[in-house]
Amino acid sequence: MQKPEYYNNLISKNISDFKDKLLADCDKCNHLGYFPDEDKWEYTDCDCMKTFTRCRKYIEAGIDQKNALIDKSYILGTFDKETINRINVYIREHLHVNMMFIPKSKKDWGADIVAKYVLRQFCNNYECMVVTMRALITMFFAFDDEKYEGCSDYLLNVDYLLIDSMGHEYNSKMKQDDSFVINSLNAFLSERESRNKITFISCKFTKDLLAKTYSKEFITVLADNFKVFSVSASCEKTDVFDDIEIGGEKRIAECFENLELIKAKR
Repeated sequence: MQKPEYYNNLISKNISDFKDKLLADCDKCNHLGYFPDEDKWEYTDCDCMKTFTRCRKYIEAGIDQKNALIDKSYILGTFDKETINRINVYIREHLHVNMMFIPKSKKDWGADIVAKYVLRQFCNNYECMVVTMRALITMFFAFDDEKYEGCSDYLLNVDYLLIDSMGHEYNSKMKQDDSFVINSLNAFLSERESRNKITFISCKFTKDLLAKTYSKEFITVLADNFKVFSVSASCEKTDVFDDIEIGGEKRIAECFENLELIKAKR
């Protein structure tokens, strides 16, 4: 399945940034990515290049660098047994079910991490993509912008789509039934369902907060088409993700998880 030019351009930059960072952080190979064997005229890949090769497909699917690098040991050490069992069941049985990843309680976190980890398991055999909720809404309003040509069709037809960071879109119309954004979103989700495509949604809200934040019509669409995947962490959020911040109120103009939106706090 061919990606639109807009996505291809973003992907190329994100892959380049990912590779450059891995090389810059690696001293073992003198930042080359390989070890030359002058006697045999051969080159042996360094671990940093092996990591790039293994994780490249995740970056191509729109997963950010930090989530692309997370391994199974991180998941096992961060989330409770119930969450881990649900992850294993979905992957092992290859459940063809739309999933909405939400925190189990107000103190829980990591629904987006679990959603991306599950999505990664299908990147080898299926066309997968991540788009933030805010970026998807931006695309609805910019339907006649030539730079987004082909983006809507691509997102409707991709095998696995993760709509990430629901709750960060800052759109007051999400509370109103029959608003343009709600009608567009409901139509988009229903169309993917009719095409037998799998959609994941990651959200920062619990069930109770969802009902208070979004329109009744939208909640009904979610209830009819998605299974809830409750995520519970076995530890407080004191990990590598604490030193990053999402771009606050900055509006996302892309239909792609842009690595530039993640900035280290200084």
